[in-house]
Amino acid sequence: MSKKVLFYTLIKKNYVRAGGNSEPAQNVREVIEYVIGLSEVARQYDYADTKFCRLDFSDENRGLHKIIFKSANHRTRAPLMDRNAGTERDNPKLISEGERVMTHCIIKYTPAGVYLYLESGNTTLKIQQIVNYLNNYATQYHAHAGDNRTYSFEYEIIVKENFLQEMGDLNRVIEGEIIVDKRILGSAALDYSDRIDSVKHNIKIIISAERNFSISNALTDIFNKLNSGASAISKVRVRGKNDNNNNVMLDSEIIAKAEFVDVELHQQTGEVMSDSIFEQMEAIALAV
Repeated sequence: MSKKVLFYTLIKKNYVRAGGNSEPAQNVREVIEYVIGLSEVARQYDYADTKFCRLDFSDENRGLHKIIFKSANHRTRAPLMDRNAGTERDNPKLISEGERVMTHCIIKYTPAGVYLYLESGNTTLKIQQIVNYLNNYATQYHAHAGDNRTYSFEYEIIVKENFLQEMGDLNRVIEGEIIVDKRILGSAALDYSDRIDSVKHNIKIIISAERNFSISNALTDIFNKLNSGASAISKVRVRGKNDNNNNVMLDSEIIAKAEFVDVELHQQTGEVMSDSIFEQMEAIALAV
């Protein structure tokens, strides 16, 4: 089975009272070491009403930090359907239980920066969820040490070098589709509603160019916001015309630098074998 590995950098953004500067998040290893010393229950973090996760495994060697997060959906136990027999039966799991999903990542520490290589999939944790987890436990870590957290962890996407160039090469950018987190509805910017439980996770905003104009500059700014990891934007699609007046579509979801690795699956559970994916992720991390 093929799995995608995405590339990020981890940033320590100091609060204004601490200088306001950004630097590589070298101290993330201290937070991880603190978390892994807690009990399994204490490591668990609710990142949605029905979803929780925990840092489950940590091992550092040669400047590479192998990490496994485990997550699950809970609060449901619908009957089980049998693919072969076509039958249904009551689900024996507890309402507090959910099927385990493992997310593998490697953090690489160098003097120049801290890099995170993340397994990507439909059900695995996303980079923002991992950063939120680390920030939550960074607060606990500093409280345990008797001081206050004066920074936040942020991330930057390591992108293919030619995306902005490709957009700049378009003769005219006529439309942008921006995908943002639904929480923006209750933000100070819009203040529409805080009752957003029934709203889909992402909201689509369409911006269009005036006739015979281009919105390339505006979308470049929006893309840079996405690239900083410091906004509610999760995806940008660009539609435009090239020099031959052909329609062109660029999608930020496919511009993140990524590599694909072939992994082995557990015969009984169908899960990715950790040794299999870590071996190839380590090779990627050491090569860049």
